[in-house]
Amino acid sequence: MKINFDASISSNRTNFGVLARDNEGFVIGGGEGLKNEIMSAEWAEIYAFKESINMACALNIKTAMVFEIDSASLTNKVKHHSTDVAIIGARVKDSIKA
Repeated sequence: MKINFDASISSNRTNFGVLARDNEGFVIGGGEGLKNEIMSAEWAEIYAFKESINMACALNIKTAMVFEIDSASLTNKVKHHSTDVAIIGARVKDSIKA
């Protein structure tokens, strides 16, 4: 199972999108949303990551999942979440626990 997610910031709001596909590329589910606040790109990506986890839980996905994103910063934070003591690192840890 592969879950793609992304976020963007525009005009006083943050938008995100999530798409889940099986190993053959068939779309299992997806969604989009917005939050009426401005946040940094990094925080927006973490918000989208959390929403992608929520979607996977709502779809009751029990197989291994690969989360795919275009943010090297978030990828590194997830990869090294056990040693990141910053506030944003704590948010990543909370998302992973979900």
